[in-house]
Amino acid sequence: MPRVTQIAVTLQNKPGALAQLCSTLGDAGVNISAVDGAVIAGRGKVRLLVDNPDKAKDALKAAKIRFSEEEAKSDDNKPQYCYGIFALNVCLLVVLLYVLAGIWPAAAANASGNQTLTQWPMNETVSVFMRSYTLSGEVTVLLIVMLMGALGSLVYSTHTLVTKVANKKFESQWTLWYLGHPLLGSSLAVIFYVLVRGGLVNLSVSTGGLNLYGVATVAGIVGFCSLEGTKKLKDMFDTLFGGTPSSSQQYSLTMLASGPGSVTPQSGKYDKGAKVTITATADSDHSFTSWTGTGDGSYSGNSGNSTYTITMKGDITETATFT
Repeated sequence: MPRVTQIAVTLQNKPGALAQLCSTLGDAGVNISAVDGAVIAGRGKVRLLVDNPDKAKDALKAAKIRFSEEEAKSDDNKPQYCYGIFALNVCLLVVLLYVLAGIWPAAAANASGNQTLTQWPMNETVSVFMRSYTLSGEVTVLLIVMLMGALGSLVYSTHTLVTKVANKKFESQWTLWYLGHPLLGSSLAVIFYVLVRGGLVNLSVSTGGLNLYGVATVAGIVGFCSLEGTKKLKDMFDTLFGGTPSSSQQYSLTMLASGPGSVTPQSGKYDKGAKVTITATADSDHSFTSWTGTGDGSYSGNSGNSTYTITMKGDITETATFT
């Protein structure tokens, strides 16, 4: 989605100030398509969307009206767009359940899951999409692991989608995450299954004693908790090959100031989970307007919180705006 820039103008909170602003833009032949205003720290702040930003800036400079440029936040919560992703997830869910039921071994159903992985018949004929296939026991278990991993991940991504839409926080740039998350969950489930069978992951039971229901359950949990599973794999890699465990991972904090003011602390790296207090200080005769943060654990808010404590959960950028 293309970015839209809006013009933010700080005005004295008195009658006629807004009329003078509109008159200045009107005389320059600039049309205002949207306007939003609020009183912040005793001064009026007006945000404008105009048809010709360059002409508007020239007119404001000539009239010696102070202004700044900001990125306008657009509403990505388009119901039809969200419903399309939800419909695709539901269709994929139905397909996964259908294929899972089609390839589930009859031996598991007849034995109530008591047969272990080493006791499956060498070959079994299954029917999927009106076609018959002959699968070995190991291939059948591997396919079930893949399907359950994708199923668990699909449940998680669908739950996240519904929650984001309900809270009006849906962002279209996450579409690939919603659609691709089942692939991630399926892949992680296979990796963990191979690690378990290879003896690199210790469980409370031996791998030979695992029955199909237990394997399917673990695969579904791995898919549902795929984010945690990725971190677990990273820790295992670090342990095996001498890297730095994610528990001591560090994230970058980037501090920026937009306008006449300064921010503390300086940009730098902090340990995962560290709490950092950020402070915005406006120059003389100016005021702090808002924080705009990006990244997991960041903060965004108005002039009521020039000082705030954030938690480092990922790389964070905090921008303080001053007027």
